Parts: sequence; structure tokens; C-alpha cells
Amino acid sequence: MSDKKSRYWAFIVYPNTDNLTEIYDAIQSTHMACILSPLHDKDVYNKDGENHKKGEIKKAHFHGIWQFSGPARLAQALDVNRCFGDKSPQYMEPVADLIGYTRYFAHLDDPQKAAYDVNDILAFNGGQINLERPKSAEENRRIMYDILAWINKQGILEYKDVVDFAFNKEPDWVPIVTSKTIFFAHYMSSARAKKGVKNDQEKH
Repeated sequence: MSDKKSRYWAFIVYPNTDNLTEIYDAIQSTHMACILSPLHDKDVYNKDGENHKKGEIKKAHFHGIWQFSGPARLAQALDVNRCFGDKSPQYMEPVADLIGYTRYFAHLDDPQKAAYDVNDILAFNGGQINLERPKSAEENRRIMYDILAWINKQGILEYKDVVDFAFNKEPDWVPIVTSKTIFFAHYMSSARAKKGVKNDQEKH
């Protein structure tokens, strides 16, 4: 593990639950990019252990990820952990899937576990929170089909109407309608020509 390098190192820290700001202030003081989970104060043990019973609530804790600008060794991550003083976590693990780990902060993919609000995930010193996985080519094709079907069903002739509808009603459409501007410009122009309609720019 000591020779392992990663841009992202995960840790767990147990705060004084009467003073959570001590953890926030410690992270801020490092000037290191970091993201921090909501306080996990509803987690329970799923089986009996030496010092706990199944169903017993775990000690309240935060999950965090240091986000280095380049590959870093465990020793470097542990060094940053010193900001927590006597609460400094000694166990850390490299993060292979940043999005998946961040989603775990709120147990988004673990419905059997206590749910936490994604809005309570915090970013410090420029840390990046990303909960959305990139869509597959198949998903993007399906969205494009949906957009074109809607345009034709509604008789849409202006690109602005497509963009406004996407932003207001269909957020999944936004990346496509804003990245394929040339396609939609030509498509709208062709649709207007077929109907014998001109917009203001085409009238001049």
C-alpha cells in the first residue's frame, strides 16, 4: 500500500458532534482540495461484532476524500491528515472510482443503508463534487431520438425553443442541445424551409 499512488485518497474522521466546525476548519487550513460527506450519524452495524450488536448505531463520522493535483503516495495523504490532530485518521484507501465513492457519501446506490442529503456534501479549497456518471452512447442516442421526436410532434422551428424547453423541462437534454449547435441550426433551418417560413436572420 505504501508504494500505491493515487490522486484521490479517502479517509474517515470521527468529530466532536457538538462542534463539527473543528473538522471543517481543519480541512480549510490545509488549502488542499477535499470533499466531505454529510455527518453519518444513522449508520448501523449489519452483523454482531466483538464490541457491538447488529442494528446498533455506529459512532458518528465523516467520509472524506483528499483530491491531489497529481498522483500521491499514502505517506503524503497521511501527512495532510495531521490537520485533524488527535483525531487524525490512520487508515486511508486510494479511490479508484471518484464518482462512485462520492455517491457513497449519501448512500445513493445503497438503498438498504441510511440515506443522506447530497446537498450536505461539502467541497473545500476547490474540491470537486461529481455525482453523475457520463451517459453511454446508447443513452445519448435515445435522448437525441426523444428530442427530434418532440421537435416534430410540437412543430418546433426555432433552436431557442428547444434550448429553453431543455433547461426548463428536460435537463438530460441540455448537454446534447448545447453541444450539437450546428446540427440543430441546420435542422431548424431545413424545417423552416420545408414549411416556407423564414426567421428574422433569413429575411435579410
